[in-house]
Amino acid sequence: MLERDTTAYRATEKRMYRTRNILSLFMSMLSMMFLVPEIRAEEVPALESQVFDRAFFEQYHPQTALDMIYRLPGFSFQNTSSARGFGANVGNVLINGARPVVKSEKLSNVLNRLPAASVQQIRIYRGSQIPSVAAGNAVVADVISLDLETSEMCKGS
Repeated sequence: MLERDTTAYRATEKRMYRTRNILSLFMSMLSMMFLVPEIRAEEVPALESQVFDRAFFEQYHPQTALDMIYRLPGFSFQNTSSARGFGANVGNVLINGARPVVKSEKLSNVLNRLPAASVQQIRIYRGSQIPSVAAGNAVVADVISLDLETSEMCKGS
């Protein structure tokens, strides 16, 4: 009879221990819900687009827009030639919000003809902020020139 009482006592003790652990876990999770600050969508800084003004690049003394593109932090330039019908194949750089019109040469040659002095800023787009003309790329740079005449230089020689 003593063995049976001891076994029953041990089983009861195990159930109590399990219940105590579950209750303790529940209480700790409940307390964490109240301790963690609430994060709202409008409070999260937008990392999907960045703007780099001409002043950012002055320390590097760039000569062309291509020099500026190479200095963008977190951006990897894709130097590809244009391919008809394959939007993602023409590179990941826009000029004034549009793809370069030149079909016969590489993007690096087009950016080399654009002087750094004529670049107002470069915008980096990621994720949902990427313009539709550059769909298919994870990260896109948009070179914004001071005047539209300089973008005419990018149409070809």
